[in-house]
Order: sequence, then structure tokens, then C-alpha cells
Amino acid sequence: MIRPDITDIDKMHASRINNKDKIYSQIKMDIIRCILKPGSAISEAKLAMRYNVGKAPVRDALARLGHEGFVISQARKGHLVAPITIQDVIDLYGVRMALEPVAARLAAGRVDEDHLRQAARACEIAVDESDPGSVSRFLRANSEFHKSIASASGNRRLAKQISDLLDDTERVRQVMIGTTGSRKEAITEHEALVEALVVGDKAEAESMTKTHIQRGWRMVLSSLLSQFRFMDLNIGGPLEETSAEILLHGDISGAVSGSTNSSRVVDFSHILNDAHIERAAGLPSDFDKKCKKGNTNE
Repeated sequence: MIRPDITDIDKMHASRINNKDKIYSQIKMDIIRCILKPGSAISEAKLAMRYNVGKAPVRDALARLGHEGFVISQARKGHLVAPITIQDVIDLYGVRMALEPVAARLAAGRVDEDHLRQAARACEIAVDESDPGSVSRFLRANSEFHKSIASASGNRRLAKQISDLLDDTERVRQVMIGTTGSRKEAITEHEALVEALVVGDKAEAESMTKTHIQRGWRMVLSSLLSQFRFMDLNIGGPLEETSAEILLHGDISGAVSGSTNSSRVVDFSHILNDAHIERAAGLPSDFDKKCKKGNTNE
């Protein structure tokens, strides 16, 4: 019997690992881009057919994605793409506010200027809002810009945590309608942030990052609250202020009835003022005072 050369075994092993990583990355990116929609059912068999691979790499990918919170395993029922809830958004932006300003302060004076400016320019690409691919490319460029700042912090653990948070943010923003207004503001803020990072102004870099996240937080949550389509729910009755409070804090059991087949878009965003939202996200306690003064710059 001819035994395979050890180098051939190594190559086969490497090929299997690369295939697993490739399938994992493809499924993850399709979840982030909402090609695999939040709350949708997925199975090993269907995903194997979709990506033209065997079940083994899909099974491995789903286990990794489950650990990362992108999919939910259901006993004897397969998997669900993790839904996006209001509590998810609150938690996401609260943690970003805690970590990213720190990373920006650490990165000030340490960034690769050419790389950072190139990453910022990539966010200025034209976006066709009727083309999901075009929107996805912009959101990916935006994520990469912020990841490059985190990487420049010199703290690999911090950069990894922020990278994961930005992937989650990208998925949330995929379900928003319209990006034009937010893009213009984001580009202006990016330019100011780049300048602070390049000249090594730690305080300004930290402040600009806080302002950027606060604006993004209000924009995203306002959009999600008004659309309600990011929750796979049927609204059975009118939502009152108490219901909005329940939804904001992540407990929807007493606020929503799923007894009908039709759904209605409910806009109760006017109930939630900026100060309420900021406190729920764990953002700086003095932010509501600055809101009243019309000044959100740190």
C-alpha cells in the first residue's frame, strides 16, 4: 500500500481548514448583509446546497457563528439567524461608546496616515440606495475605517472586540431605509477625526469618536423604532407609552400580540426623547444636559 507523503497530508488538512474558514466567512457576511435575514430559519442541508459544499464545514461554521451570537440553535429544529431587537441596539451602542473612544485616544499619533486617509476616502463612494450591494459596500467601507483606527490603538484584544461590534453595527444598519443624510454627516465627522488622529490630538480624537457614536446611535434607533420591521412581529393592538418602555428595555412579552397574520408599522419614536435613550444605552450621564443646550460636542 502506498502511503501518502506527509506533505500531501498537510496540504489536505490545510485545504479542509481553509474551506471551513471560507464557508464561515461567507455565511457570516451574508448574515451581516442581511442576505440571510434576521429571524429567518436556516439548516445545514439548505446552506450546504446554497454554498455548494458538504454539511461538515457548514456545521462548523454554524457552531462558530452561534458562539458569536449570529445564529441561534434550536433543538431538533435547526437554526435561526439571530433577530435584531431594540435591546441588541442599546447594548451594541453602549459597549461601542465604552470602547471606541478609548481606542481612538490610544491610536492618536500612531495611525498610518496614508492608510487611514485611504480608508476614509473609501467611505465617500457613491451609493445607490435602491441597490443593496451598493449600500453594503458603503457600510463595509465604513466598518473598515473604524476597524483601522482600533487596530492602530496597539491593543489587539481591544481591536478584536471593536471589530466584532462593528460587524454587528453593520448588520443593524442594513435594515435601515436611506443612508444619504447620514453619509454626509459621517464623511464630515470622519475628516475631522482623521485630522485629530494624524496630529496626535488624543482629547479631540476621543471627543470626536463619542460624538460620532452618539449621532449614529440616535439615527439608528430612531429609524428602527419608526420602521419596526427589524422585529419579526405582528402588532395586534395599539402601542402605548408603557409598551414603548417595555420594548426599549427588551421585554416584549407584554407589549406585542402575535395573534394576527397582518402587521402594521407603528411609529412611537416621539415617546422616547434623547435623554431617555442615552441613559438606556449607558451613555454619559451629562449627555441629556448637553442635549437641552443644543450642544452634543464633548
